[in-house]
Amino acid sequence: MTGAELDPGEITAGLQLAPTVAYAPEPTREFRSGAGIWALIDGPEPDGTHIADQIARLSQQLTGHDAAINELRKRNYRVEILVTGWIENRRYLDLDLESLKQLHAFGLPVNFTVHREPSAVDLFFDEMANRG
Repeated sequence: MTGAELDPGEITAGLQLAPTVAYAPEPTREFRSGAGIWALIDGPEPDGTHIADQIARLSQQLTGHDAAINELRKRNYRVEILVTGWIENRRYLDLDLESLKQLHAFGLPVNFTVHREPSAVDLFFDEMANRG
């Protein structure tokens, strides 16, 4: 959740959830022109956890909070789900139908960012390029 007038304490009280990250607006912050942020984050680094498990945990946390989420959206907060995945040796993010249904259930915008871990072949060619 982000917003120029975001009050992290107000959002925590409204949702009755503790955020992983919460910052009041700060004009000098580069993120979204200094907007405040309130977020639930699960696994920001590649740790072997399948993305479906992370989406299921997020869904469990948000279930029952629909009214509070909709109220925050009415107050012009940007409320969205950001899915960041790490992949290795493949060029696609494997997401099952159940995970997609869970994301869709909240009626929120969902944005995807995929980071590809370098494969052994990538590392080999990088090493060869650096030798010459």
